Amino acid sequence: MAVKNGSLIVLQLATKKIVGETNNSMSFTRDMIETTNKHSANFAKTYIPGEKGATLSAGGLFDPSDTTNWGFDDAFAAWNAGTLIAFIMGGTAKGDPTYSGSAYISSLSKDNPQNDRSTFTVELQVTGEITEGVVPQT
Repeated sequence: MAVKNGSLIVLQLATKKIVGETNNSMSFTRDMIETTNKHSANFAKTYIPGEKGATLSAGGLFDPSDTTNWGFDDAFAAWNAGTLIAFIMGGTAKGDPTYSGSAYISSLSKDNPQNDRSTFTVELQVTGEITEGVVPQT
């Protein structure tokens, strides 16, 4: 069994790496349309698949001096303006699977604990299709 190290799965927003990315996740959902009726066998509920969607989340370090990568200030500006953001999540090695699409920031938080690093978390709602791909073989 080949297990992938989670440190090698990254999320890029607007073609930039997240400043000090510490975690990321992608969650897929699908609505289930109930088709149960008076003639359903043994009163068992039945369903068919409906619309699908996805959400993303990621955490990073708050470092306002890093203007090369995508940080809290970028996230705040995109959240504030309601900007549609292109994303790609996947591995970093040639041939690794990737998932890409567009999303809006639905939630943004910044944590500033005493005697610890300052971090931020961003949650995104995917809009439209997600495309499966691979890291190019260049």
